[in-house]
Amino acid sequence: MRVDPLYRLTLVFTQERVVEVPGEPGVEERLTIAEGLVDGRLHGRFRGAGRPRRRGDGTLAQDVHGLIELNDGGTILVELRGYVRTYPPAHPQVVGFATHVTSDRRFASLNDSVCAVAGEVRATPGADTLHVLDVAELVWEPIEP
Repeated sequence: MRVDPLYRLTLVFTQERVVEVPGEPGVEERLTIAEGLVDGRLHGRFRGAGRPRRRGDGTLAQDVHGLIELNDGGTILVELRGYVRTYPPAHPQVVGFATHVTSDRRFASLNDSVCAVAGEVRATPGADTLHVLDVAELVWEPIEP
């Protein structure tokens, strides 16, 4: 197996709606709206919606569904899942995976590919909090005997 960089996604969660459900910490429902830019082997604009859930241990389980509108007109649907780790507190880490679906023949190989996601949350006083995610395609290679 090898990992080939695919793109960097820089996004901001622009809206959030919370529905409180009585009970133990970690059971509330959220809906977030995200917008951002994609740069790398893919170039374009990202828009999506997420349903994050804060676990009792503070980790945020993320589930984002969206699309990349490529600068040249193509469209790729994206599903991002993973965790926003609340440590270190000043610099939360993001780990997860992504899958893609497209009718764009140039990127058809992504339809049955899995990508690794690693990134961080960058909070800047007086500005939007950025989520910077590197997305890399996991490429199958024969396993050595």
